[in-house]
Amino acid sequence: MIVLNCGTYDLLHPGHLYVFRQLRHLAGDHGTVVVGLNSDEFVLEFKGHPPVQTYSQRYEMLSALRDIDHVVENIGGRDAKPMIRMVRPDIIAAGYDWYSDDDERYCKQMGMTRPWLDIMKIKLVYLDWMQGYSSTNLRAVARSMDR
Repeated sequence: MIVLNCGTYDLLHPGHLYVFRQLRHLAGDHGTVVVGLNSDEFVLEFKGHPPVQTYSQRYEMLSALRDIDHVVENIGGRDAKPMIRMVRPDIIAAGYDWYSDDDERYCKQMGMTRPWLDIMKIKLVYLDWMQGYSSTNLRAVARSMDR
């Protein structure tokens, strides 16, 4: 079982670790957890600001975590299909904040469609997340401490 999750993972926090534990549970003890990591350029384009940590720093942090087996670059940016084809996941797991009844919200963000996932035989699941934890909040706290 291969489980794929994609993200920026700038400024790791307990909410991220909670997601990674859920990914490991989905994959099982003998499965594989892969994180598709967004490039610095994509983060700047998508979020309107560069990540605090570089791609290399974020890659090193994620690679050191026990619940993650592999970290790969999201080579397609807004079109994640090339990276998804490379990983060949059984499951793509997204945060519940991306949920919509028809999966359109997350699929649009990733440059794919529900029919494409069906053809590829990939199940899309949504993960629970911890309220109050976000890299955005951490950046705001850090900025307020600089003043």
